Amino acid sequence: MLLNKLFRLTNKLRLRRLLFALIPLVFLLLILTVVFSLLEKEELIETERPDDRILYAPLKFIEQEKTEQGLMYVVRNPHMTRGRFPVKKPKNTFRVFVTGGSFALGTPYVIGNPVDDAYGGIPDWLQAELSWRYPDRVIEVINVSAGAQTTGPVMEIVKDVAALNADAIVVAAGNNDSIAPETVFNEALHKWIIYRVLKKTLLPEPHPFERPLSMPAAKDINLVERAFREHIDGMIRATRNHGVPLILCTLPINLRFDGIAAGLASTPDEPAFLAGDSLRKEKRYREALEQYAQSRFQGLAALRSAQCLEQLGRLEEAREMYRVSVQVKPITRMRPTYNQYVRAVTKQDGVYLADLAAAYERTDPARIGDPNLFVDNCHMTWRGYYQMAQVVLQAVDNARLLPASEASLPTMEALIEHNGWQALHSWHRNHP
Repeated sequence: MLLNKLFRLTNKLRLRRLLFALIPLVFLLLILTVVFSLLEKEELIETERPDDRILYAPLKFIEQEKTEQGLMYVVRNPHMTRGRFPVKKPKNTFRVFVTGGSFALGTPYVIGNPVDDAYGGIPDWLQAELSWRYPDRVIEVINVSAGAQTTGPVMEIVKDVAALNADAIVVAAGNNDSIAPETVFNEALHKWIIYRVLKKTLLPEPHPFERPLSMPAAKDINLVERAFREHIDGMIRATRNHGVPLILCTLPINLRFDGIAAGLASTPDEPAFLAGDSLRKEKRYREALEQYAQSRFQGLAALRSAQCLEQLGRLEEAREMYRVSVQVKPITRMRPTYNQYVRAVTKQDGVYLADLAAAYERTDPARIGDPNLFVDNCHMTWRGYYQMAQVVLQAVDNARLLPASEASLPTMEALIEHNGWQALHSWHRNHP
């Protein structure tokens, strides 16, 4: 009996000592949390690794700030464009948020916070044309996109901005959805700044020359596609809860993009594929097709088969084979089945379709799309972004989010002249 009492007393003393020992540690962690948070707010440090931005929502990307114009929301995320807008939305204001990955951001013309006067992306064309059409209204097109984001972080952004008196939210996302989403536990840890500091310190980024040039495809494509659908559904629920119209965009796919030629994929060291390449170069397309059909590298073999079919004038078959190629090996492009899902879910109240993919395909007689409107695998020229903005504007009109305008519709050149964007014409020849 006495031994049991001594044992319980000893355990209590040990527990008490342990608790007292933890107090300084907890206090230290609290101090470090405050210090790191202040340093990051002042942009003296950055605790996120670039790879984390693919999977996690931006941290506190909009904050309130007192200014001479009153209380303003300020977009502070270093990977987004600068932006500010009133907390109390003025009357006669039409407020639109545009979000997604680097395509929605406007890459390569708009590359984030360091550039104050960048223009050329879809949000810029929307702002320019809506301001032209409705000179008596205050038009706010707020770009809250960031490069490399999957639809998971975009969904979180939609949830946040839906509560900021939005009149519409435009989502153009899906190019990066080729990897499985993070767990809820990892997402919670990522919000703790000390965890981010430790992770960035102990797990440094690879050297740029060691980094893969395209996002690796997940082994379980079905898991990734299911996550994509859940994220789109989450955006719809969030906007519906706030009564905000949601414009979902399909994304144009650069079907003719050759990942091997661009260095984003390597030529398979396989007899069947290599034989097919040799025959294709000799313009023996039918024989090449037979060799590619035997290759186990389905994505790249489908691409080469599509190129052969196009040369043979079998355009409908070529188009479908190009789509198979992207579906299997997207190389940071929207999978065709993702676009199909977007089209399907926009057949409900409060959700509207901007079918950028279909509009892009119509730029080419073969309905494969004009590759000259792209600068790379997934980013468009400013002329391409202008054409895509016209599709979004048509969705705004179809949804009757604004009354019919009496102003004449401006041409692209008129908008360039009006906004002083003549520098677009002087871009390097690779960005025509």
